[in-house]
Amino acid sequence: MTPGRDEFGQELRRLCEEAGLTQVQLAARLGYHHTCVSKIESGAREPRIAFASTADDVLQAGGALLAVATKVRARLRANLMSGFPERASDRTTTSPMWTVYWRWTA
Repeated sequence: MTPGRDEFGQELRRLCEEAGLTQVQLAARLGYHHTCVSKIESGAREPRIAFASTADDVLQAGGALLAVATKVRARLRANLMSGFPERASDRTTTSPMWTVYWRWTA
């Protein structure tokens, strides 16, 4: 588990419990396999923005899941880049490789 990912998972679990849904039921409504939902909920997998947005709609979270996912992903990206200080300035450039990476992970 990566620090930060569990923050999203905890919020997802809380909202599922409030809605009275199991992981299997939520997965069916989201169009994902229940193991994917389980991994995201446990923090073993990073929440994708598309997943968070869809889950936010299904659970009627009013943008809460999307906000947490965005914060978690930004924190994970910052931690990733902290190991490469010489590349930190690339975050503001539009180099083709950097753009492809960000689009692929978003």
